[in-house]
Amino acid sequence: MTPLEYCCFSMVGQVTKIRCGLLPKIFLPVIRSSRRVPLILPPPDKGGYSWRELKPGTWGSPTLEELSLAADALVSLVDDWSASLSLASPTFDMVGFSQGGALAATLVALHPARVGKVAVLSGFVPSGVERLLHPGLLEDIRFFWSHGTKDELISIERGRASIEFLENAGAEVQFCQAEIGHRVSKECWRSLATFLKN
Repeated sequence: MTPLEYCCFSMVGQVTKIRCGLLPKIFLPVIRSSRRVPLILPPPDKGGYSWRELKPGTWGSPTLEELSLAADALVSLVDDWSASLSLASPTFDMVGFSQGGALAATLVALHPARVGKVAVLSGFVPSGVERLLHPGLLEDIRFFWSHGTKDELISIERGRASIEFLENAGAEVQFCQAEIGHRVSKECWRSLATFLKN
C-alpha cells in the first residue's frame, strides 16, 4: 500500500515558497496532497493566510473549537480524494507549518486512528486541544517537531510546552531545533526527510 501524506501550511511572506512540491525528491513513494489555507487575511500585501476566521485580538491563538471544523473537513477531503483514486488507506501522514502544524495537532487529537506520522514545523498545540490529550491517546503515533530558537511568531517555549502535551499523551516526539526564526533549517529538513522515510 502506498502511504498518503497530507501537507497543511499557514504562510506569511517569504514562507509561501515552502510547499509539498519541495518534498518529492526526498519522500518517495507517497501519494501527496497539499492544501494552502482557505482564508486570506488582511493586509493583502503581507500575504497572510489562516485555517480559521480571524477575530480581533486572536492572532496566533486559534482554539480547538475554531480548528476542529477544518480538521474534520480535511479528513473528509482525504477520504474523498482516496476514494476517487480507488485507494484504501485508513491512515495518512501529515506535515504542517505554523498554523498548519496547529491544525495537524488538532486533527490527530480528534482522529488519532487516522494518522500515522505527524510533522509539526514551527507550530503549536492550540488552546483546548490539551483537554483531549489523555495518557495513551497518541502512543502509536510518531511526531517530528522542528522549531527555531529565535522564532518571533511562535516562541520556542510554546513549542516545547506543546511537545510536553503530546508526550504526556504517549506520543514519541523527535525534536529538531535551530538558531533561526519562523522557518525550518536545512538540518531539520534533512531530519524530517529521514523521519518520513522510516
